Amino acid sequence: MDKLKLLEATLARYTPPDRAASILGDLLETAQTEGRLWFWASFIRVLCSLAWRVPVAWLGAYAIGGSLIALLMTHDPLWLSADFKHVNPSGAVAMTAFMIVTTPGMALWFVAPYAALRFGLRDRFSQLAVALFIVTTLALLLGRYPAALITGAAVLIAAIVAALFRRDWRKPTIALSLAVGVALGGLVGILTVTERAIDYHPDWSYNQHRFGVRLALTIAFAMLAATCSLMHSLLKRTVRRFATVAVVGSILSSAAFAWGANTDDVFAVADVHPSPFRREPEVRGGTLAGNRYELRDSTMLGMIARAYSIETRYIVGGPSWLEWDRFDIFAKATPTASPDDLKDMLRGLLIDRFKLVTHADTKPQPAFILTIGKGKLQLRKGTGETGCTGKQLDAAVGLVEESCHNITMEVFARALHQMAGAYVTSGVVDSTGLKGTWDIDIKWTAKAMLAKAGPDGISIFDALDKQLGLQLTAGTAPLPVLVVDSVNETPTPNVPDLAKLMPPPPLPEFEVSVIQASKPDTKMDGDISGGQIKFQGVTLDLLIRAAWDLPDNGPMLQGAPKWLTEDHFDVLAKAPREPGAPELDEDDLRPMLQKLLAERFHLATHTEEQPLDAYNLVAASPRLKKSDPATRTRCFQGPLPGAKDPRIDNPILNKLRTCQGITMAQFARELQTQAPGYIKTPVLDATGISGAYDFTLNYTGAGKLMGGALTPAGDAPAASDPSGGLSLFDALNKQLGLKLEKVKRPVPVLVIDRVDEKPTEN
Repeated sequence: MDKLKLLEATLARYTPPDRAASILGDLLETAQTEGRLWFWASFIRVLCSLAWRVPVAWLGAYAIGGSLIALLMTHDPLWLSADFKHVNPSGAVAMTAFMIVTTPGMALWFVAPYAALRFGLRDRFSQLAVALFIVTTLALLLGRYPAALITGAAVLIAAIVAALFRRDWRKPTIALSLAVGVALGGLVGILTVTERAIDYHPDWSYNQHRFGVRLALTIAFAMLAATCSLMHSLLKRTVRRFATVAVVGSILSSAAFAWGANTDDVFAVADVHPSPFRREPEVRGGTLAGNRYELRDSTMLGMIARAYSIETRYIVGGPSWLEWDRFDIFAKATPTASPDDLKDMLRGLLIDRFKLVTHADTKPQPAFILTIGKGKLQLRKGTGETGCTGKQLDAAVGLVEESCHNITMEVFARALHQMAGAYVTSGVVDSTGLKGTWDIDIKWTAKAMLAKAGPDGISIFDALDKQLGLQLTAGTAPLPVLVVDSVNETPTPNVPDLAKLMPPPPLPEFEVSVIQASKPDTKMDGDISGGQIKFQGVTLDLLIRAAWDLPDNGPMLQGAPKWLTEDHFDVLAKAPREPGAPELDEDDLRPMLQKLLAERFHLATHTEEQPLDAYNLVAASPRLKKSDPATRTRCFQGPLPGAKDPRIDNPILNKLRTCQGITMAQFARELQTQAPGYIKTPVLDATGISGAYDFTLNYTGAGKLMGGALTPAGDAPAASDPSGGLSLFDALNKQLGLKLEKVKRPVPVLVIDRVDEKPTEN
């Protein structure tokens, strides 16, 4: 009995008590034939039907739907981890607020023309509603979203208040608003698809098509409003029938709007693939040219740093390949995308294509601590305009000066890393406790010139102590970091019709190209960069190798006549460039150089595999240190941070290569890139050693060893120099217990089929 009274009281909250008792009685009577399951299902259905009549219940469902849309729009996982600093306030968040209030609110907005048609303009509420209708229309047409947000919210509140206090307005208001919400879903979906279709149409400018879409949207809204007003007599009799479906329609229309509004935050289409082999990989690009975004030879670590605007040393965790694998990205974006938009797009691409998951945290990191020294503090209270300026006082000894005015000590601490990065190799934490602003003048000697300056030199550490009374010491401190939780090494596949959606841009012709014989004694020099190719005193052999990115000498170019390495030429070729457009990449200039050589020297080539002398990396008596599984794979020139550089005591060993977390297969591939003077063909791993290792390799460069003389086969001499030099071959054996063993195996080579000795006339 208690349970039945509770059910009756629940129904009585939404309908008169006598009717609630009658409904419950009918349900209990039918339950005897239909069963208990039917009773509970029917009770819930009746309860929901009654609840929809209460405006508060309808508004509650509206609020729940709005929350779901907010989660839909802020699809970035950073939102879920409460890392709001990477969310663009003028993008997803602001647009979410706009859509949640105005899209279903626009359904209520359509009450305005209905009020004008039924009650005329003598009613004050009708006059207000029509005025807001006009303002909102103009705001949408002009793209003034904040104004539309305010007026939409005003219309929403006014219509609900009118429906609550004027009984004859209640059903028309709810009926019209919810019914139009259903229509909005289909309408906005169509318009959004249309907008995305024309977004990248070459015949439309960005602003033109935006205005066109807004105009079409506004006209369609006005037509819908008139149609729904004329349908009032039908809607009035079917309010409850429309209610459930209409709320879902409003939510879907908001989602469609949000999807359309966020098209600027994602790349329209993207080609993502591992970078091809390049002898000297270097990160290039990261800017927008027209509607095309290009980023080449970037590691995952570099892409994360770029996307999240954070220095690489503050990115922790993640798999070992984060600093090793390189990727090329070619994508299509809106032409007016800002640098911040591009970062958002890149972040979205990493999340979508590589399934990147990150979170913000604070962890102890290597840092320099700035404190008050033991001597007298020598600082002046801040005055004037805030900022720092630097200048070089004496280039001969590397003396530099930095003058800062009206800055806090916290700002000065952060700036030290930019001012003296060679000394201050990590972030600086202010622990001075000094408040207020200060004027600071400090002079020090650049680290590279410190030894040359002798007793007149002064390091940044001594300068801080003697000139300011501050002390800078290395240590650790809790710093904000970005933690990589997981990321896939292989991106998801590109779309099948990529070539159609984003065809590669045609390579331009050189607008200027001059090839002529070099004058006697012309010094050999050359470069491929800056949108041009410029060489002086080079042989055609070197030009061909530059065009196909082959080693400067060695057997990977076959079929060359003798004169190819004897005749010298000057070459100047410039590519056309529109004002403000980025320079052509060297990957684009090389095919253009190939075409130029084909035209001017009638050069014809093909690629094939030929058996050549090459090297296998084998184990002799390995002396390798096993790497920590958490160590990232990387190789770099120089010692580990904080370790002594052996090249200072023994300059003849001028090459120092430090590798961490590297496998033998990776190291073998690394040798061809990092020791081109010794290695002319790809090296294969034949050590049979598994796992990853840390080691340092110190040797003499091929150009410095025995005058850099090469054997007829193109190999650098294996013997070490009597002056104390150590060849790569000997260093591998003595320091790591590894050997490079010469073998004969098929190697891909470029074969010259035909080439003229003299170029055609300029």
